[in-house]
Amino acid sequence: MTRLIFNSHMFVSAGGQFCRVDKEKLGDILPESARALISVVEIEVCQLPAPEDSPERIDHMLSEGFAQQFSDEYVIQYERIAANLFQVVGVKKEILRDIYANVGFSRVAAVVPYGLTVRSLLKRREAINDQEIVLYLDSLGDEIYLTFFWGNIFTKTRRLPDQDPCSLSVEITRTAKSYFAWHKNFAPQNQPLRYVTASRELAEILIREHLAARENVVVLSAENYAADEVLGTQFSMHFCLPEQVLKMQQEKAWRGRLIAGFWSAGILLAAITANLLFRLGLSATANRLAAAEKNRDRRVTVLREVTAAKYRGAIQAANRCSYGITYLKICEILPPSYAVSALRWEKQSQGLLWEVDLKLRTEGGESFDDIPLDAFAETQIENIFIGDRPGKRLRFMARSGA
Repeated sequence: MTRLIFNSHMFVSAGGQFCRVDKEKLGDILPESARALISVVEIEVCQLPAPEDSPERIDHMLSEGFAQQFSDEYVIQYERIAANLFQVVGVKKEILRDIYANVGFSRVAAVVPYGLTVRSLLKRREAINDQEIVLYLDSLGDEIYLTFFWGNIFTKTRRLPDQDPCSLSVEITRTAKSYFAWHKNFAPQNQPLRYVTASRELAEILIREHLAARENVVVLSAENYAADEVLGTQFSMHFCLPEQVLKMQQEKAWRGRLIAGFWSAGILLAAITANLLFRLGLSATANRLAAAEKNRDRRVTVLREVTAAKYRGAIQAANRCSYGITYLKICEILPPSYAVSALRWEKQSQGLLWEVDLKLRTEGGESFDDIPLDAFAETQIENIFIGDRPGKRLRFMARSGA
């Protein structure tokens, strides 16, 4: 993927640098299979309130609010930056048409504001936060781009000619004053700016002209840092022309109808085939089902008889092996409000002595009745939880032949 910065001209990221190209020659540089991430410099941006009760109401209020400040010749996108507060960005339709005409609709991966791509990069470099106001300076060609950031909020990028340091100092100071005056409802006032740039030359001008202390200037490591880091990033905004959105919706609806038609035809064909097969094999299927049902009944009867015989055998074998106390005897001793949740016998002392371990719960969640502990030997009782319900754990010793 290739990154383009779109202004009155285009800059193409290539080999870690941005090179300027004419829009008409862009097709000679980008291969047919190339996909481009396009950053648009010429935008309008504002912060508008809107209740978050429904998406339709948000769209309506933000569209109206943006049109009142600018015009309806913009395609807008917005993102949530606080409770009931949105950042709205608009790109002129004629700029979008120019982009898609020169790049080609199929080769555009995303069209996003220049400030949004820079914000993504600065966040990855941990160069911006919610407490400081950052002024980012970018040097491209014969222009310098100035963009303010405060957390997720960013401003319209101002373009200055690359001029002598004194004039540049005056313009930067003027830009900062305008920012604080315009964004007094959002940005903290009388707070020193933090300057971030990828140009060491610009950083030295800021320090030499006493615009910023050295500790308030951050120089990013890579020259123009080439934006390759943002390629593949999922952005919160992507601008398309209304007619392109309508075309994509129509194509999506057409594909949906086509798929639905194939499914309907397949289901109808399957139903007809199944009906024919059912009619042809109805008699044989009925006979097989009847035979299978008789066989099932016979096997169930045999299984019940075998199960009953095994159960009786198990009872008889248990009766021959003295555990010192039987389960029924335990149930007779326990109060009727208790139910046995788990029961375990563990052989002790060569089979003459058994440890009996029970987990008890109450049937209806009522209070626990007293257990006659003197009916058992070496009794231990403790409170436990069975699932999310309280219960009791009872352990005692029983002697074989007792």
